[in-house]
Amino acid sequence: LAFCFGMVAFTWLAPGVSVFYSMKLAMVGFAIATAFLAILKERGPLAPWKPALTAIALAAACVFVPSGFDASYVTPGQPNALYPVRAMRSNGANTTYVVAAPDGDRLYFDNHSMSGTNRAAQVYMRLMAHFPLLAHPSPRQALLICFGVGNTADAISCHAGLEGLDVVDLNDKVIATAPEFERYNHGVYADPRLRFIHDDGRSYLNTTGKRYDLITSEPPPPLYAGVYRLYSREYYERVLEKLTEDGLMSQWLPVHEMPQAAVDLAVATFVETFPHTLIFVGTELEFILVGSPAPIDLDRIEERFHDDERVVRDLARIGVRDPLQLLARVSGTHAQLQAGFGGGRTISDQNNDLTYVFAEPLAPGEIAVDPLATADELAPESGPLRELFTHLGKLRYLAEYPFESLATV
Repeated sequence: LAFCFGMVAFTWLAPGVSVFYSMKLAMVGFAIATAFLAILKERGPLAPWKPALTAIALAAACVFVPSGFDASYVTPGQPNALYPVRAMRSNGANTTYVVAAPDGDRLYFDNHSMSGTNRAAQVYMRLMAHFPLLAHPSPRQALLICFGVGNTADAISCHAGLEGLDVVDLNDKVIATAPEFERYNHGVYADPRLRFIHDDGRSYLNTTGKRYDLITSEPPPPLYAGVYRLYSREYYERVLEKLTEDGLMSQWLPVHEMPQAAVDLAVATFVETFPHTLIFVGTELEFILVGSPAPIDLDRIEERFHDDERVVRDLARIGVRDPLQLLARVSGTHAQLQAGFGGGRTISDQNNDLTYVFAEPLAPGEIAVDPLATADELAPESGPLRELFTHLGKLRYLAEYPFESLATV
């Protein structure tokens, strides 16, 4: 009975308030249970006042144990331990809250930063939407797996031709928290085209009959426990089945949070699954993989760049003011990715090689680039785009290539 009570109380009821409340209540509960055992006698009848007093103490603990955020339970020195916290909510599995960090508000799940509003996050999250949508002839339906603070969803909503945006997230509290970031997501959670689906991304793809012009995926980094299934070959195969004939997928690749072996595995898996791929610089060490069943027509980006005024304004806010700036971010074509990563080991549901890869803080992975080879494919004739690809300073300051990648040239 005690075991069953503990399971219900500390894995369902108390975490439904917050993880901090659950942890504190567990400690107090153990102390009360220990005191109860200490006043029991080995012989003689059980005095009724002893269990009654214990029950009263437990009830009082449930009421008086603090349920709010407690910085002593998180990693010292991190933003959630240093800056003000607001909008705390819990669904039993995760406690979500917003941290008002100096560089922008951040969304946390328990002790992990999941999304943010700083400039780097704004840039790569919005480009995850704009780049593939501009490369598509006429996008109508989009699927976003993992909502975060709504940066990518807001960018998708800027495209006037879009008719529907399905957002799948396993944590229902991210939508409840979305108004906290309205300054950045511009109230996209209330867009009539948006449909929120409380589900696991893999599970939804297994059951839906819809097909999408864009599927964009921004799960937690692949080294987080269990997340590898949103970077696996089987996942990408299912995404490929749900794309339209000209559909595209964009996948976040946080190189700075991955050792080189993990980068190689992730890129090889993507390249081996999609018939046509490329990789572009989101910002610094935040790269974006793009895959499609059809050849990716980059000329469309230049043709469609000025079609929607909202798209033009949104790109200008993150420093992208003309299509050449966007095209110059392409740091690897399908041929280059095949040559560099094709034929390598891949991530699968059955054999998660990422389990055996460990991050070294001083030795993060990198994406090697060859701008001349990229220019030969995308801009063989002399002109402004080729000039961008053949000038490392412009790639750094206009296309935000990381120093680590430019150092491989």
